[in-house]
Amino acid sequence: QPDWQPLRLLIARAINDLPHDGIEITTDVPPVEIYADPLTAKVFYNILENALRHGVNTTAISILAREQEKGGGIILVEDNGGGIPEPEKVRIFDYGVGKHTGFGLAFARDILEVTGFSIRETGTPGKGARFEIHVPAGAWRQEVSSKGEPLE
Repeated sequence: QPDWQPLRLLIARAINDLPHDGIEITTDVPPVEIYADPLTAKVFYNILENALRHGVNTTAISILAREQEKGGGIILVEDNGGGIPEPEKVRIFDYGVGKHTGFGLAFARDILEVTGFSIRETGTPGKGARFEIHVPAGAWRQEVSSKGEPLE
C-alpha cells in the first residue's frame, strides 16, 4: 500500500546501495514526504544504476527536487554521461528494451504510476541523461518533526 515516505531517505537508500567510486552524486532535496508505493526507493536505485552502468564517461550525477506552483513536485535525476538517443527516449520505459535486462525502467514507471506519478527522459544526447519524475498534487508535503514542526 502507498504511504507517506521521506524523499531524502528514499534517495539516500538508493545511493547507499550502489557502489559509485569515482562518480560524484549530489543531492538538493528539501525535507518533504511523497505519498508513494513502498517500492519507490527501487525507482531511484534503477535510475542511478543505469547512469552508473550505461552512462558513457559519467563523472557526476545530481538529484534535485522542487515543489511545483500548483502543488505536487518534480524530482530531477541528471548525469553528465553520453545521454540517451532521441529514438530511444520513449522506448526505454517498455519491457524488454535496454542494454541489460530491459526490466528496470519499465518497472520504475509502473511503480510510479500506482500513485499517479509520471516519468520521462528529457536529457540531451551526447551531454547526459535527465529523468523527470512528476509528483501529483496531494502526494507532496512538507516533512515535519515528531513535534509537528516543519523540518528545514
